[in-house]
Amino acid sequence: MGWTSAGTSVEATIDIPAPGMSQGPAYYISVKAKSEAGDWSDAGTSDGIQVAPPVQTIAEAKALADGEPVALRNKVVTADVGGAYYIEETDWSSGILVMGAGAPPGTLVTVGGVMGLNEHNERAITGAATVVEAASDPLIIPSALRMSGKNLGGEDFNAFTFGATGGVGLNNVGLLCCMTGVLTSVGEGELWLSDGSTAQPVKVAAYLTDISGLQVGDLVIVTGISTLEMDGGVLSPALRVTDPSGITKLN
Repeated sequence: MGWTSAGTSVEATIDIPAPGMSQGPAYYISVKAKSEAGDWSDAGTSDGIQVAPPVQTIAEAKALADGEPVALRNKVVTADVGGAYYIEETDWSSGILVMGAGAPPGTLVTVGGVMGLNEHNERAITGAATVVEAASDPLIIPSALRMSGKNLGGEDFNAFTFGATGGVGLNNVGLLCCMTGVLTSVGEGELWLSDGSTAQPVKVAAYLTDISGLQVGDLVIVTGISTLEMDGGVLSPALRVTDPSGITKLN
């Protein structure tokens, strides 16, 4: 690609992808400046970028192999988990973890990054860059899907995107879900919830939420993100709660 003159300005805009650019290769952007005396500086070069394949939905993104670049436009943020966040389709069809600085729930964002996995083998967009398209509006957040402990996590979505080990039903990892049950254990930043549908209770990760008023035996509704936790090679479903209103005590 040729040079683009910025004239006397300190910035210029180039179109990406530009004619001649294709998916796969890494492209580098270089910048140099000219002094009033006519002397040119050395060129500074950016990190490499790749042209992402044209995908419209989170489900299409999940069909890409790990290491593939991806870009998704106008997706709703459903949860900010500190250094990462979740986005979801407004038709509840799919959601995914985005690893990078995020935005408040209800924000409409465009995301670019690389498909991969987090430390628990949960599918994610890694190294993400985020552009805010519209300010936070809680009314556009999809309502939480009611889920039983048996169905939380669900089956594998495809060869790249895992569900819970031995999971049942459609993959729901990354979606905003809610579950009603009785607390069987209360720890520091985590709860264990049983609705009677499974032999073992479901973990509720609530590290960013105050749970000091809860105790064993409480009947609660928990709203959070369907997620996975790896333990000894087993992928267990969990609910990840970040909003203080995500746990409602019914008794």
